[in-house]
Amino acid sequence: DSSSEMTLSSGSDLSLAGGDGLDIDGGSVSIVGGQGVDVGGSIDIASGAADGISGDVMLTTAGGSDTGAVSITTGDADDSAGSISIAPGGSRSTADGAPVSINAGASLGGKGGDLTLQGGDGEVAGTAKLLAAETGKAVVSSVDGADSVAVSKGLVDINSAQLSMKASSIIGMGLEDSSYDF
Repeated sequence: DSSSEMTLSSGSDLSLAGGDGLDIDGGSVSIVGGQGVDVGGSIDIASGAADGISGDVMLTTAGGSDTGAVSITTGDADDSAGSISIAPGGSRSTADGAPVSINAGASLGGKGGDLTLQGGDGEVAGTAKLLAAETGKAVVSSVDGADSVAVSKGLVDINSAQLSMKASSIIGMGLEDSSYDF
């Protein structure tokens, strides 16, 4: 009678941690690519692949009376600085595409955090764009019960094949020489 026995095992975990500070600060962990003459060394952080669900990648600060910040930046450059891209992978099936959420912090007793999207300063300033996919909608709205959505400073250019504006009342609109075709 020949029988075969299969043993399943998980991969080993790796934990990299700075030392605990008993009286003062905890130890830091620094991961730095090598310096180079032409190109510096890269750092890749990626989750493991799987036939089912790949692993997660989490970047977070620990909780406390005050918490540390998370900063994702590229270095200053004499010529072109590196770009920053946040994008989920595409779905190769009929499943929906993955959402991207950027939320400012909530507060129990104070003001919630602000969210600012701004184009860069320069000889010619950069543009801040809110785009939707070809058949999608780009929406700017306040949360239910919020006071208003404000657009201010300079020219507001609305260029659309169809424009819909709804309000319970109109306070004021335009200058003396403005014209509207409704």
